[in-house]
Amino acid sequence: MEKTPWMRRALWALYAFVPSSLMLGTTTFVSMEIGSFPLLWGIPLTLYLLTFVIVFMPKPILNHRWMLELQPYLLIPLILWLVLENEVAQWSTFALAIAYFFVAAMVCHGELYKNRPQPAKLT
Repeated sequence: MEKTPWMRRALWALYAFVPSSLMLGTTTFVSMEIGSFPLLWGIPLTLYLLTFVIVFMPKPILNHRWMLELQPYLLIPLILWLVLENEVAQWSTFALAIAYFFVAAMVCHGELYKNRPQPAKLT
C-alpha cells in the first residue's frame, strides 16, 4: 500500500482547521460585538456540526458547487458590514456573519469530503 503524499495530508488538515477556526472567530465576534446572551455561542457550534452532517450524507441536501458560488456573494457584504460597523444594525451583522460562517464551513468540509481517501486505501 502506498503512502498518502504529505501535501494531501496538509490539505486535509487545512480543510479541517479553517472551519474550526472560523467557528471560534464567529463565536467570539458574536459574543463581543452583538451581546453575550445565554447560549448565543451555541448557534455557531450547531451550524459547524450541521455542516459535517450535511456534507458527509450519502446524498447531501446542499450542492457543493452552490456553496462555492455563494461564498463570494456573502464575503463582500460581510466585509462592507464590518467596515461600516456603526451604520448597520447589529442583527443584520449577526445574520450575515452566521450565514458566511455556514457557507465557508460547508465549502471547507465539502473539499475535505471530495479529497477523502478511497475506501480501499483506508487502514
